[in-house]
Amino acid sequence: MNKCNFKKSDLFFGNLESVFKAMFLTLVLLSFNNIVAGNKVLVYLSYITVAFGGILIFRRVLSFKKYAGTYGLWFLIAFVGSYFISSVINRQYGILENIQAMAWMVLQFGLLFAFDKTKPYKDIKAERNIILKYFLIFICVSNIVSLIMLFTNFGYNDYWSPTNNLIGFIWGRLWGTYSDPNNGSVFCAASVIISIYFLKCSKKAWIKTLYILNIILDFIYISFSDSRTGMVCLFIGILVFSYLLINASEKFKINKIIKQVGCVFVALAIAVTGVLALSVIKNGYNYCVEKINSYGLSSDSSDDEPRKPATIIGREGDELDEDISNRRFDLWESGIEIWKESPIFGTAHRTLQSFAVEHLPNTYLVNNDLGKFNSTHNLFFDILVSQGLVGILIFIAFIISIAVLVIKKCFLIKGKIKDKEIIFYISILAVFASSSMFIIDILYVNSAGSFLFWFLLGNLVNKLTNKAVEE
Repeated sequence: MNKCNFKKSDLFFGNLESVFKAMFLTLVLLSFNNIVAGNKVLVYLSYITVAFGGILIFRRVLSFKKYAGTYGLWFLIAFVGSYFISSVINRQYGILENIQAMAWMVLQFGLLFAFDKTKPYKDIKAERNIILKYFLIFICVSNIVSLIMLFTNFGYNDYWSPTNNLIGFIWGRLWGTYSDPNNGSVFCAASVIISIYFLKCSKKAWIKTLYILNIILDFIYISFSDSRTGMVCLFIGILVFSYLLINASEKFKINKIIKQVGCVFVALAIAVTGVLALSVIKNGYNYCVEKINSYGLSSDSSDDEPRKPATIIGREGDELDEDISNRRFDLWESGIEIWKESPIFGTAHRTLQSFAVEHLPNTYLVNNDLGKFNSTHNLFFDILVSQGLVGILIFIAFIISIAVLVIKKCFLIKGKIKDKEIIFYISILAVFASSSMFIIDILYVNSAGSFLFWFLLGNLVNKLTNKAVEE
């Protein structure tokens, strides 16, 4: 009887956790949507999400034995502990913001990454598919609305925007409905990989067609956003996915070394083709717009009504010639300067800016021609500055432990990765890992990238360590 009640209790809270994850994903998606970002409704939604998550975390603490075996979890607990120490040491610069950061971190690690091995894998897989398809639908709708904004030449900076956010087509780039075209392009790169995975798993032709159309939309947005970060993430995602899929194939019975070299070259060719397609889309669009605009000017002799300039895609000015990193090299150098002021435990992330203003007022992060930054726009530099050597060593140890697990389970035991799910997990994680090298992602931020990274990493670890997982 008790065992039966216990199972019912697990099922009930499992359903609640699925609802929480859907709510959490909705919050982070809307937070990067410039139509609603900054609205008070999101503030209330964040409070509800934290309260809901807090209840679920408390329940998991009460039954911690079921989750303590999650591979790598203790490193993440130590990482949160490191952040707490950094926050206490730097409390004079502000404590509430860092408490909020820790709360979100606990939800990401404790509810998205940690898992109960007794939960049937079919339920985990069903939940994962619902979450990912919800993400795809949201991104698809966002891309469609963004393209409508482009074709209607709709775009406003934050001074004139109806939502007080940059929106639509502005400064030669398609922001669309995303608060930042870099984040939007990364979401689209992830959408491409997710769509390819579901495409390979689908059997119905009309469903396959929908995924193909979604991939096309993703490519178009990445191209029109003119985001180099999105291009890099797309390239890495396609490269990893292609290589692992080709390598898993048993069709070619040839020398192992020759096969590996061939897999690398073919994967590179596919990834390069994907990135070149972005240029083809952008250049083709610009050519058509210039021709249409030219025709319109020559066919209308009236100069009474001013014409809107052609919506040409391309960054304004000589940004690439001046600084190919778009300030990132300066920010990384500034991060090292700040880290030297507090090398052991760092500044705590939410008080990084205040710390820099007091100790290094002339450092680039807080003294430049654009304004004060609150991040170095690189995951490892952010951790180093925010949590010092203690934090970065803990996180590196976590990464190494995950890498060892993958190598051990997939290569040393089986010889190579053959499972399509594992190939998908590694590929999508590679997309977000690469994005974190150029924008704030994975840690210290609530975004769809950080949500999906920890959610899918937890699924990967579960798949590799849970003996009950169906093969």
